[in-house]
Amino acid sequence: MFDAKDETIDISLKEQVSISLRHVDFDFDVFDDFIGFYERPSTTGDTLAAIIVDVLLRLDLPIEDSRGQCYDGAKNMGGHMKGAQAVFSSTENRAIYTHCFSHSLNLAIIHVSSIVTEFSNVLENVHTFVKFFNESARTALVLNYKADDDPALAKHTILKPLCPTRWTVRSKSLNVVNSQYETILSVLDSLKSKESVTNGLSAFFEKTSSLFYLTVSVIVFGITEELAGNLQNLRHQHHIHLEAN
Repeated sequence: MFDAKDETIDISLKEQVSISLRHVDFDFDVFDDFIGFYERPSTTGDTLAAIIVDVLLRLDLPIEDSRGQCYDGAKNMGGHMKGAQAVFSSTENRAIYTHCFSHSLNLAIIHVSSIVTEFSNVLENVHTFVKFFNESARTALVLNYKADDDPALAKHTILKPLCPTRWTVRSKSLNVVNSQYETILSVLDSLKSKESVTNGLSAFFEKTSSLFYLTVSVIVFGITEELAGNLQNLRHQHHIHLEAN
């Protein structure tokens, strides 16, 4: 089984796609090997399938031994007519396509967060807060100074930005804000009227409902982060496949 991950742009601004191979030995132990990054001249399913075929040929791996494909659900990857999986399946139809479980979970979280206003408000304001304090040396010093009054908070003063693409790994960022909520309120109160953005943030964080939904968000995203880790765990996936069979 091969896995084409999300594309990335290198320092020369060339788009590349990362490819991994998952295989089993005669004892059905599962191995997952990163093969490398490959330049992608275009984003069509035909091009991506050709890259995968080229990789297999260069590694002297028989295409007819392929039994699975795993990508995200983008049309050029998972499309049932012109996606990379469809193009490759026309060569080896036993390579069953699977929409990446972790990516599916990520999409589900994005959807739920977008329709539950309270969650989207928490994420938006935490993002604004972290961005504002990380981009301003003066305000960061104010936060650190306030945290120094409580040694237990000192180790939590490094604000972590929310990952823009992997929503399943946001619990740590949210927990940093949640763990020093009182300090944040104090800092925002001291900066009122000095920075326009802090007035809106202060109004939001002073609401009891904001603390409630932030706490719920920490719990929910903590669960989804653990689930995402299990979905990418080889032993866990092997167990799922055995149960399914």
